[in-house]
Amino acid sequence: ALAGICVTFEGEISLCGHSITNDRLNAQLSMSYMPEDMPFYKNMTVIEYLSFITEAKQLDFEQAQKNIKSALTSTNLLALKDAVISKLSSPGRARLGIAQAIASNSSVLLFCNPTSDLSKNEAQEIFKLIKTVSRSKSAIIVSNDPQVLFFCDSGAMLSASSADAQNSPAPPVASGHRHL
Repeated sequence: ALAGICVTFEGEISLCGHSITNDRLNAQLSMSYMPEDMPFYKNMTVIEYLSFITEAKQLDFEQAQKNIKSALTSTNLLALKDAVISKLSSPGRARLGIAQAIASNSSVLLFCNPTSDLSKNEAQEIFKLIKTVSRSKSAIIVSNDPQVLFFCDSGAMLSASSADAQNSPAPPVASGHRHL
């Protein structure tokens, strides 16, 4: 429901002042969502994909180019900008998902199991990268990876019917807010 994909829920969700139910497009434009299995266009190159994302997010060309360069640099994908997505490793695809979040210029970043196919060391690298990105954006991580505990400042235990907020330490299934 938070990503605006499923709109059948009780209550009200607002992102950056935009209601998911009443102003869904603007709410979705303010968020970048990285699902567990990122649906990349695998025949595109990294740069083509990021250009596509910035167009979908309705960024002007100049801002899009600036954001793409920043995204490629901060995720160490600059050398792979012309690589076809299907040829990227699992960590490379995870970094591309984060690059998408950076390039989209969204205020809120939602990551669902961003480290599910990664080794322990690769997962630590991705969590550190998300923590760096979250210094200037609100980031939410939904994960069953216990390593997330070492990278989040706060969290909430989630279940099928409720969310019990906790300040510290973050529980195993955690949602970091603002600064991971």
